[in-house]
Amino acid sequence: MNPAKKRQFQETIHADCRYFLGDRPCPFHKAEGVKCSDCGHYLPVRTRILVIKLGAMGDVLRTTSILPLLSRHFKAPHITWVTRKGCLDLLDKNPYLDALLETNAETLGRLQVEAFELVINPETAKESAALAALAKAKKKKGFGLSPEGSVFSYNKGADEIFRMGLRDDLKKRNQKTYEQLLCQLSDLPYGRFPPILSLTEEERKSAEESLAGGRFKDRRKVVGINTGGGTRWPLKRWTTEGF
Repeated sequence: MNPAKKRQFQETIHADCRYFLGDRPCPFHKAEGVKCSDCGHYLPVRTRILVIKLGAMGDVLRTTSILPLLSRHFKAPHITWVTRKGCLDLLDKNPYLDALLETNAETLGRLQVEAFELVINPETAKESAALAALAKAKKKKGFGLSPEGSVFSYNKGADEIFRMGLRDDLKKRNQKTYEQLLCQLSDLPYGRFPPILSLTEEERKSAEESLAGGRFKDRRKVVGINTGGGTRWPLKRWTTEGF
């Protein structure tokens, strides 16, 4: 039995509410002064989902396309995302996320305690696979790590991606998009959604001011190209001679 549910308080406390924080007042108490016993914003969490996607930044961003599908399929689930420190800003304002965790000792402790209905890990990297194996969940999709230290696929939907990671010939023949493979891995019906990059008002204003002046002033459309790349895939870095 959940000790948090077993304990009795003299006043009503909805620890299962989406907005319950535990270590400080919820936003509605701060804004309106309401208490759990008379709050009209109470929204119990029915499904808890953990997404593990650590990097790289571009992969993290495009993986956010699955969030609207999860929200629609599971009817407004509570979604926790684990990622590296360098990717936190990409996800910080995402409206589909209820909790954002950095890969550190605190997160390892939480994963050994918290329980989820579903864990999704689309990465075959051992660090991600180990986190998926460590997490407590009724169902797991994607990849985990065995006691022998080998990465394995949790479900049939992840097998194709796993094999493509091991065989270049299969990867070259693949005609599915990343989004299609991600839905397949997660056992979700395919739906096309763009990546979600939520900007603050300050960031939007700064971008608008930059585009309003200088050489962009009379341009109807501006396309930005990032010619860089990580050390793992050096051939993705476009050369000066290629322009």
